[in-house]
Amino acid sequence: MLVKAMLGLVPTENGVVKGSDRALKQQLRSVAYLPQRSSIDWHYPITVCSLVMMARKAHTARFCQPSSQSREIVKAALHRVGMVDLRSRQIGELSGG
Repeated sequence: MLVKAMLGLVPTENGVVKGSDRALKQQLRSVAYLPQRSSIDWHYPITVCSLVMMARKAHTARFCQPSSQSREIVKAALHRVGMVDLRSRQIGELSGG
């Protein structure tokens, strides 16, 4: 619930979460949020890499394949969180943690 409130996905009573001296709500193009099991169809046939690539949609022209730069960014993101070896797995094969 805290992360949802930080991203403005649920109402809050007061306060502002900041990162780099700017409100997090103003930086949503730089933040990706993947909810836990309750909000996702884990049987949907999509790989880990494809799911992470969805966060790059704003940087990809409609009906076009992701650029090599987007592929490198996704690979680096997966590497950063220790999931690069899981990139070809279906999302339903992963634990929720």
